[in-house]
Amino acid sequence: MFLVNGIRLLGQIEQFDKFTVVLVRGNSSQLIYKHAISAINPAMSLDLADPT
Repeated sequence: MFLVNGIRLLGQIEQFDKFTVVLVRGNSSQLIYKHAISAINPAMSLDLADPT
């Protein structure tokens, strides 16, 4: 995840709501306001195709 000020955050998205995202890495968690996020990049490629 990249913030609008250029900071890169690593972790897993645990929760989200209309205004915030909770990012977890190890034993710590961070609450990030969505307006501060510029990009979210997955750590590995995702297969979004429907298998049927």
